[in-house]
Amino acid sequence: ISPHSADPQVADAFAALGARMLLDRSGDGAHVVMVSSARSGEGKSSVSANLAAALAASGRRVVLVDADMRRPTMGDVFPALNGRPGLSQVVTGVAQVEQALTLVAANLAALGSGPRQGNASTLLASVSFRSLVDRLTGICEVVIIDTPPVLAVTDALAIASLADHVLVCARVDVSNSGEVAVASERIREAAGVSQSVVLVGTDRPVGNGYDTEGLWPAEQ
Repeated sequence: ISPHSADPQVADAFAALGARMLLDRSGDGAHVVMVSSARSGEGKSSVSANLAAALAASGRRVVLVDADMRRPTMGDVFPALNGRPGLSQVVTGVAQVEQALTLVAANLAALGSGPRQGNASTLLASVSFRSLVDRLTGICEVVIIDTPPVLAVTDALAIASLADHVLVCARVDVSNSGEVAVASERIREAAGVSQSVVLVGTDRPVGNGYDTEGLWPAEQ
């Protein structure tokens, strides 16, 4: 996983993916994108990080949220997140979001997962998490939420209703098409939100009332 691929073709692919999603944007506030997969190892976190970096590079303010509180990865991608408060602490009221948001690149702020939680599904379905997403949409143009795999745990289904669009990642020669279809159907049943499948490992493109002043993180 890298914050943004050095390969121009890959970078262009993520820029095109971001542009395509934003064409469907309607209404006020930020576009909320949930990224998941059927099983682990299918590239969802790589897609989340690279899509966030591509959108930020285009000049949009982006917040990337690591909502995989069971197997977090964004601390490996963005080391600046390590040692800082994370999502689990914000949702449980142990820390304020102002303390946890970290500017990791120009126009790109990230919120790490925080300490691992055994009740992750409950926390992600809570009013506190919904309020956090509402607050983040007040300070940026795109919120990208990296979630656990759909068929492994129910965490992603608790988040789907908050998203404007869901990306279901599938890795070429690894993913099972039947499982991808089941994951997509479960998301549809949970939220009825629009979805796209992103093929990883191919060179062929396939198809609020809060005070937000001072919330965007300062340069570290």
